[in-house]
Amino acid sequence: MAMADYYNSSNTPGVSNDVAFVFNCGGALADSSWLRSGDVPMVCFHVVNDPFAPYADGTVIVPTTGDPVVDVSGSYTVVRRADSLNNNISFQNNNWTDPFTLRANIVNDGLDGLFPFYLPSPGPPLFGQAGPWEWYDSSTVYFICRNVLGFSAGKTDTLWYGSFATNPNMSRNKGMAYIDTIMGYAVPRMFPLLVGVNDPARIENSVSVYPNPARNYFYVRSSDAALPMRQVRIHDITGRLIKTFDKITGESLMIDTKLLDAGIYVLKISFDTGEVVRKITVHR
Repeated sequence: MAMADYYNSSNTPGVSNDVAFVFNCGGALADSSWLRSGDVPMVCFHVVNDPFAPYADGTVIVPTTGDPVVDVSGSYTVVRRADSLNNNISFQNNNWTDPFTLRANIVNDGLDGLFPFYLPSPGPPLFGQAGPWEWYDSSTVYFICRNVLGFSAGKTDTLWYGSFATNPNMSRNKGMAYIDTIMGYAVPRMFPLLVGVNDPARIENSVSVYPNPARNYFYVRSSDAALPMRQVRIHDITGRLIKTFDKITGESLMIDTKLLDAGIYVLKISFDTGEVVRKITVHR
């Protein structure tokens, strides 16, 4: 059977291919500057002493040879940048008290969206663990390597036995325990984005800014209870960011115009599934 026989290009006909959320287990980014403001939210899981893909900044190492490959930014650096760009605003500054969030918040240096795993290093000749959530069924590995990928028996044996160097006590029970934690932390953060309200017209129609023009204060309000505001950013007419409001409670935000000079400003109001732009004029 050829590799192409496993492709299913029309698996979800009519469903958008646009990325709504990034989910990473043990991966790294070649250049963290690739992340830009407005990118989709992300959640990362990483073993802190991963011997092959660095938790913060470092070099990718080939598991079988120990050779260095390329310098990269791991989950710690990537989530720190995503948080600083407010890309994770849909779940930043939450008040969740579930055990997964509480554990992550103890060890992630306040980086919402990062779940570090602290695991002991087994010592030589074994490597540290890179993916404790993984396990391999020998019959499936041999079938794929031999029949799909066309590897030789010797190469397949090397891949199979080499997996134990990075996960010496792997098993289905162990893998599923880690996957339970991964799902428990990730699902609440991706839920609003994947199944929430994503009708652009509904979001647009829910927002009002008043009074406009404003003298002493003005309100930014969402009239739809299913569309809570997550962030309001105020830019001047040149695009320069003047003020950001992150911790919004209730359906409206009152803004004191003492923060602003007289003039025209652009408001960018962020929701879990979109953003609305409004203009406000401040008089004196």
